[in-house]
Amino acid sequence: MGWLASLFTALCAAIVGAFSAGFVADLACSWYRISSREGGAGYFVLLWGLLGAIVGFVGGLILARVSAAYELGFLKGFGFSVGSILAVVLVAGLLGRLLADIRPKMEGRSLSVEVEIRCPAGAPKPEKVAVNGGDPHIWLQSGGGATARHANIRFEDARLEGDRWILPVEVDLHSSRSNRMFTIVLPPYESEYFFIPLAGHPGKRDLEWTDWLPRAGEPKVGPTGKERKLEVRYRVIIDPPIPAPPEPADEPEPVKAPPTADAPLVEWLPFLQRSEPDEARAKAYAIVTARPDFAQQLAALILDEDRETSDLALRAVEGLQAPPPSLGEPVHTIGAQILADILKFNDSKPEDDPSYEFAGQVDWRFAGWHEAMRILHERGNVDFLAQLKEILAASSKRSDSIAIRDITRVAKYYVEKWSASGAPK
Repeated sequence: MGWLASLFTALCAAIVGAFSAGFVADLACSWYRISSREGGAGYFVLLWGLLGAIVGFVGGLILARVSAAYELGFLKGFGFSVGSILAVVLVAGLLGRLLADIRPKMEGRSLSVEVEIRCPAGAPKPEKVAVNGGDPHIWLQSGGGATARHANIRFEDARLEGDRWILPVEVDLHSSRSNRMFTIVLPPYESEYFFIPLAGHPGKRDLEWTDWLPRAGEPKVGPTGKERKLEVRYRVIIDPPIPAPPEPADEPEPVKAPPTADAPLVEWLPFLQRSEPDEARAKAYAIVTARPDFAQQLAALILDEDRETSDLALRAVEGLQAPPPSLGEPVHTIGAQILADILKFNDSKPEDDPSYEFAGQVDWRFAGWHEAMRILHERGNVDFLAQLKEILAASSKRSDSIAIRDITRVAKYYVEKWSASGAPK
């Protein structure tokens, strides 16, 4: 192989080195979370592509001359030189991947850690007071403190079990490094530390709750040498899928004229919704409520088999200043259906519906029912407290769905509010 052939080989090796190094660098941007802000990721890829070109040219030329010295011929020398540069980039990429702190995933989705903090027996509920300029929180440190994430404790979801308060918190599981530790910052207690045996890449068994830590029989002295007052348990949860980006907005539809005064009530339902202009909505209510059989018509639509029609009818109750008590029976019927759906969800497994579509449907149904139920309880002298308590108890059984947790949050608010105020008047 002469010098001209060696230079050609070096040039080809430089091209291969530039593109392969740039490809690996592009992958490394996600492995090492290199931000694209102000072109950071682009400059990183460009720099490594340039470095790959330089190394490829120099290395390719040296290897080509070595091939010439051993009289390997052009094709063998070309393959040896270019292949060696490609192998070096491949090895560098594999090492980079092995050393990277890759975010753990399960079923292709990111993960979080749900934590519950248990206070000492008989202790009062901790108050939400500022700590160093922020709310009480928990840190999840990985890799011996090399990387950390924190989240605020959800005081609004605290519950009392026996004589012990339990406070939940959910923190992002961002690192695949093991050697993890919780740091709990919760006044009036001193900061407490818990080493947790959570693997770098959790498995299915980590979706179950752990025992309370420290376990029975284990010393209650923490790493600082002080006696622990708090206990924790945790489990891994799969984050819900990221919603698809909204489709481009279509041309706005022309404003629809309201139906005639004697049109069926189902045609008036869209004009009774909160999204309508106040004046137009008030006129619509004046027209339909003047009908002598308005309550019977609305009750039938609440129980309609078409769930969108039923939802519009439920939400129409919200605008009634004096809702007929006769609407209580159909609304109670819908509440019973929602309770049955929640129990059905409780009996299922996460793998049966990994995207939680059914839970989302139940939450959507609950949102419309909650509007009608609240108005009838507060304005129509119809008691929904007992049914709402059943829904709260059922929805509290599983917390792996954001939609079901939303039901729990709303139900808990009104159960506490109405329990304090007594029966509707």
